[in-house]
Amino acid sequence: MAEEKKLAFDRDKGPVEEILPGGLTFPENPPKGEVCITHGRHLVMNKQVVSVIRDLGIKPLVMQDKRYAEKPLAEFGAAHPDIQFVVAILSSDDWVYPKEGKPKDAVLRADQQVVFHLGYWIGKLGRERVFALYYDQRSFQWTTKFMDLIYTPLDKGGLWQKKLARRLKQFGFLA
Repeated sequence: MAEEKKLAFDRDKGPVEEILPGGLTFPENPPKGEVCITHGRHLVMNKQVVSVIRDLGIKPLVMQDKRYAEKPLAEFGAAHPDIQFVVAILSSDDWVYPKEGKPKDAVLRADQQVVFHLGYWIGKLGRERVFALYYDQRSFQWTTKFMDLIYTPLDKGGLWQKKLARRLKQFGFLA
């Protein structure tokens, strides 16, 4: 059975006939807000997430891109007041252990800059507009146990992509 074609909207091309994986289409009237990504140092993971978002027809602002990387967070936020959704990629970037501990006690944690960005965007947009992704590893330690946020594992089966698309649809970025 052939998939039915629907009229979709591409931000650069305007109305186009296209179906996205899973039957999602671009909204006819795209939201006025922007999607922002903040990420750690795991290049493959970062590229994969940015690629998926672009494949959904969304041109995200990536905070660590060269043109934005040197700007303080407050300046970045002021320059982009239309940000309405943030994806925070918590990759295992740093080995850490307590001051009195031993290297054998080390655990992996996300880059502290990404953790700070995560808290900033939760405070600014609310937790429902922040999508936190992490790569599930036995030695990975959460940024905090007290942040009332749903963390989504970046799984090999691609379930995270469906969850991300569902959240983007919830806020009007996909139809």
